[in-house]
Amino acid sequence: MVGETVACIMVVPTENIKQKVQAGLHPNAWMALRSILANDGPLGLYRGYFTTVMREVPFSVIQYPIWEALKHQLTLRREGCPPASWESGACGAV
Repeated sequence: MVGETVACIMVVPTENIKQKVQAGLHPNAWMALRSILANDGPLGLYRGYFTTVMREVPFSVIQYPIWEALKHQLTLRREGCPPASWESGACGAV
């Protein structure tokens, strides 16, 4: 949960800029960034931060235990041999 909260520090400003460009409010990311900073200041980049955290944390609470359980089951089926990197990735993709 802490990891997702910290990750959102980088994700939210990027998402805010991307969404403004996608919505056609600005022609490119630099113009969107300048507009946000001019109109709302640096904190404007973090508009929606807590909403994003509230979306991401439940997802992680569900995803990571399932990933670990799948890796554990794979290890048990292989008599203690841990999964290879690609197998671990496949478990996380489920």
